[in-house]
Amino acid sequence: FGGVIFLLLMGFLTGCKCDDPTNPECPNYCGDETNPECPNYNPCWDQVPVSADFKIEELIQGRRVTRTETDTLIYYLLLTGPAGVLRYEWHIGNDPRVFTGREVFLNFSDADSNSIIPVVLVVEGVPNKTCFPEDSGKDTVRRDLFITTPCKSRMVGKFRGVLKSNPVDTFTVEITCEYDFTGVSDFDIWGIPKTCIDTPYVKSMNVGGGYVALRVYASSPTACNYIEGVARLKNEDRDSLLFPFTLGVSANLRSEFFYAKRLKN
Repeated sequence: FGGVIFLLLMGFLTGCKCDDPTNPECPNYCGDETNPECPNYNPCWDQVPVSADFKIEELIQGRRVTRTETDTLIYYLLLTGPAGVLRYEWHIGNDPRVFTGREVFLNFSDADSNSIIPVVLVVEGVPNKTCFPEDSGKDTVRRDLFITTPCKSRMVGKFRGVLKSNPVDTFTVEITCEYDFTGVSDFDIWGIPKTCIDTPYVKSMNVGGGYVALRVYASSPTACNYIEGVARLKNEDRDSLLFPFTLGVSANLRSEFFYAKRLKN
């Protein structure tokens, strides 16, 4: 009799399998709301309501245009609205024009320095009522632009750091800005590569300055080993400089990366 019970018990245990996909203890458990095959799949996980949130980028003109996100700028600006909406309506400061494209390019070289310019974007799109029942399909966002003068760029200063290729050799790089007799600003970068320290070759480089970025390229193959790159300050830390660049030409071209921290006065 006991043997019969044992066999019945074994049959019950071996015949009972955990196949509930909602049970974390089962081997076929599926709890990923992004997976359509899971019981808790959420079809709205990657959906967003209609939004007018937009991007502000400062442009540095040169052989290549450099784009850097910042709401403080010196001259040139690119505004980019969200993708996938039906209508854009930009209102920029006191400008009577209404811009209707997704992107708007602006030149503030004639704007008053140290001014604040409001930018308002109104968009209309097709709302996803299934995921966002309260979405009207319209949204408005306002952000302010801060216009400053070239030599108030955050790039100006001394930065001490190392090359990625030689992390034990620290040296200082200085970025300067001066105005000539006509009032035009002139950015320079000194001390990188180290052979450029206090040499006349540094003046053979073209340096385009923005508020948080600097484009550098030599105007001749002999200038400072023909350096080219874009130096930027980190978004979360305006005192940290990142400068990937190349040295040399053609077959002698090599890549470098300068990491540095601002030296406090």
